[in-house]
Amino acid sequence: LVTMGAAGRYKVRVEGSPSSHFAGVACLPTDTVTGTGKRKKKFLIVTDSYGTNVSDSGGILGADAWPVHLSHLTGHDYVVASAGSCGWVRDSAGALVRASGHLEASIAAVGARNLDGVIFALGYNDYVNSVTAAQVEAEARICVGIVQALLPGKDMVFLAPWTVKTL
Repeated sequence: LVTMGAAGRYKVRVEGSPSSHFAGVACLPTDTVTGTGKRKKKFLIVTDSYGTNVSDSGGILGADAWPVHLSHLTGHDYVVASAGSCGWVRDSAGALVRASGHLEASIAAVGARNLDGVIFALGYNDYVNSVTAAQVEAEARICVGIVQALLPGKDMVFLAPWTVKTL
């Protein structure tokens, strides 16, 4: 129970873990509750295991993965298409697991009309498997083509890998 202390307009943000159960908001008969702001944008995030809370082996990676924090910071909604260990071209074991292989199905699962764009956050597994820049560019071009065909005119954001290449 939270008592605000005085009459007025308040903006309340409720946060919880994936295991939390939100039971709603209770108000007195004379109180009102209204929606605030404009519709949030919704993006599909195509990423590897860093975008999820649970690893491929079932281990917990952390309380909230980076897309949850990004949602809090930007106010947008994100649907994570996290293919653990995936890269643009190769997975963590070096197998060919291309981003384009699950992109179309991920967009279909969310529904193209529900998305404002796609964020690509891949590359770490390609880096550790010595994938060339030309291979990544070729795969990125395929992914751009898929997004342009299924989500014409929608935003695309490309994030750099979570590591830097040094000599």
